[in-house]
Formats: sequence, C-alpha cells, structure tokens
Amino acid sequence: MFILIPIAFFGLRILFDLSNPLRRPIEQIRADILEITPLGMKMDEAIEILEIVRDDRNWGRLNVNIGRGVLYAELGLPGRPEDIALNRFTVVGEHSIIASIGSYTNIFSTSVVTRWAFDEDKKLIAVYVQKNIFGW
Repeated sequence: MFILIPIAFFGLRILFDLSNPLRRPIEQIRADILEITPLGMKMDEAIEILEIVRDDRNWGRLNVNIGRGVLYAELGLPGRPEDIALNRFTVVGEHSIIASIGSYTNIFSTSVVTRWAFDEDKKLIAVYVQKNIFGW
C-alpha cells in the first residue's frame, strides 16, 4: 500500500510536467503568442494585453525598450553579411519588448523567453521565441 503512494505521486508529477505548454516546439509557442499579439498591433496595445496575460500566466516582468530593437546576437543568430561587413549589429525593429514566459526542467533547466520587435511607428513586425537550456 505504501509503495503505491510514491508511484502515484511520481506518475502525477510526470503528467503535470508533460502538460506544460512551454515544452511544445518553438513554432507552436510563437503561434500562441501571435494569437495574443498579432503582427501589426500597436506597441501600447501589446503592452496592455501582455500585462494582463503576464499576471494570468505568471510570466516575468516585461522589459520595454523604446529606441532599441531586437538584436540578432540576443537570439543567438549571426548578423546579416552586410552588417558584419560594416562591423555593426543586426537589429530587427526600432523598439522591443522582452519577457521570460516561464521555464521547465528535464535533466536540465530550460527558460523560455519571448521578444517582440516593433517598427518606427511602433507596430509589431516580428515575434521571436527562444529556449535557453542551462546545465549543471
């Protein structure tokens, strides 16, 4: 009888961990984010909606960057060849929002970060989702 309790607890823990939506592929997470904040949305509207979602889903705080787009380097991407030739960073947009939307653990801890890029008119032009895996 006593052996069944730890087995049941372990089984429930596995089901709970596997049901975490952040375990899904990046493309699926990005599609969910785009349902909340579709391309073309104004930055002020996005901030308003994201504050509500952040509280509801227990996300980290929103980092709003006026006058600073999303750097390719932050995404772990190499710069565009024309930018590398001129020794400058590749940047998407003129403004951005960054938020940690959660994490999960397998053997390693995985943090999920989302970046929203806005153009000079503060309209959403791109959404990036990134998974950062941390070892021991």
